[in-house]
Amino acid sequence: MWHAGDSRLAEIFDECLSAVGKPVASLTKRDRMRIIALLDQKSAFSFRKSVPFVAKRLQVSRYTVYKYLGELTGEGAAEEQGDTDE
Repeated sequence: MWHAGDSRLAEIFDECLSAVGKPVASLTKRDRMRIIALLDQKSAFSFRKSVPFVAKRLQVSRYTVYKYLGELTGEGAAEEQGDTDE
């Protein structure tokens, strides 16, 4: 069962990487954040051990993946808060 999930996670990751259109070695922080956002939209982080998988494929630490997820969540919350103040 885990291998099937791992295979699907790999497919989702490859789709997101293709959307950016660059090899992993030449990704900028902005590119990696975009991939993380796309993965999040596709519920990739609901898979078991998805963060270590993504970290390994992006050649960053697990901490970095969690940090990017936090930044994405923080930006969304700040934007929503800004909308309600107007």
